[in-house]
Amino acid sequence: MAKQIKAVKCPQCGSIKKEQLKEDHFRCKNCGAEYFLDNDDININIQHRNPANQLQPAQRNRMVVIALAAAFLFMLLPLLIGIFSGNNNSGTSISPVKEETKQNIQEFFVLEGNDGKPVIAFKIKRMYYNRKVRKPDDYILRFYNPIQDKVLKDIPMKDWNQNTRLYHHRIFSDGNCYLIPSDEPAIYKMDGKRQAYAKVNGDFFNSIPAFGSGIASLEFRSASYGDGLEIMTNDGTNYYYYPLAQKIYKGRDELDEAAKKYENDLTMPTKVYYTFTDKSFDYKKEKIQLIKFWYRERPGELKSIPTSPSWRKKMYMPKKAGIYKGNFKYTKVLFSSRRITDFKDLTPGRLYFEPEIVYQNNDELFITGLPNANPNGNKFLQKIDTQSGKVIWTYKPAGTDCDFVFDFFKFTSGIAFNIRGKENGASYDKLVLLHNDGKVMKEIDLRKLFN
Repeated sequence: MAKQIKAVKCPQCGSIKKEQLKEDHFRCKNCGAEYFLDNDDININIQHRNPANQLQPAQRNRMVVIALAAAFLFMLLPLLIGIFSGNNNSGTSISPVKEETKQNIQEFFVLEGNDGKPVIAFKIKRMYYNRKVRKPDDYILRFYNPIQDKVLKDIPMKDWNQNTRLYHHRIFSDGNCYLIPSDEPAIYKMDGKRQAYAKVNGDFFNSIPAFGSGIASLEFRSASYGDGLEIMTNDGTNYYYYPLAQKIYKGRDELDEAAKKYENDLTMPTKVYYTFTDKSFDYKKEKIQLIKFWYRERPGELKSIPTSPSWRKKMYMPKKAGIYKGNFKYTKVLFSSRRITDFKDLTPGRLYFEPEIVYQNNDELFITGLPNANPNGNKFLQKIDTQSGKVIWTYKPAGTDCDFVFDFFKFTSGIAFNIRGKENGASYDKLVLLHNDGKVMKEIDLRKLFN
């Protein structure tokens, strides 16, 4: 029987691409099927075998796609959970990514709250973290009740940043606390009773024609000069302004002229003040004294309270021209202002070392100082009887290297202050609140508060 020559095709896929394994045995290169020739009956027999280490191309491509999809989903899953966890109210078992918040106290001051109790206003920087997302920092004004350890209100301050400082604040003679942020030509009134604040630029400046061009910069005058502001308008003019009395002085010359008129105005009522004397050049043996004096003034108007006066010789020089030799007549004086009607040494004979008046009004006086001449000692806080000069109570901080920092804040039922030092080898930063009788009302660890 004649034989015909034909190409041997894979009986499974029809491909002629093959490799010979042994005599009459082949493997298809396309699908991997093995087959052999049976010469007796010219049959082609197929053996289906797909080794584990040899995959078909279609299968390999499918597995690669599945692997890439699984890897992408694994990386995307935490982000998806973070996005949708806030809206997941279905009770499913997926847990949201935990967000960590750090709250950094940058500044604070104490206000008068209800019933004479303190309310603390904090400037707080908030920083947010989670595993994948970093939110931008923000700032808040937080009103806090230290007695109840309770946050009363948080007010977002979108215009604040790391350059905003609140140390420019002052209690005016109307009893209100006013604040000037360091990076804004504006003045705010702070309200501890309602836990609120309000910009008062309109109330203070709109009725003054001189400020019509706008406020370029403003700051408080020194407290010894009264409830005054130093202002530069947008046209470059400098003013001294007393908003409660609606008194304005253009430049230094007008201010000095006004000061002379006040000096000679004997119709003003008097108010009591206290001051420590400074070391004297003329009288070197004079000790530091705590002086009580009476000063003529009207609330809210221009004044010039003497601070750290020293005993000196007031010389009486001859009026005629010429050269004179010899001794001149003089008087021992402490003050030169005619606005001071009287004064006295409140604590005669007492020795003071680095003393400072930290708060005063007509009826209350608080001082700090060292117990002796050792400059490395711990300072104390004392309340002084304004009539007798006796010490009512003394507060001594615990530990070593202690110092009072920043301002003292007086409220009806007590006084508050910040103190830093070391106790048992560890540093501390406390806000201390005392009752009027000197007993501790509250001590707050500022490093741990809100965190």
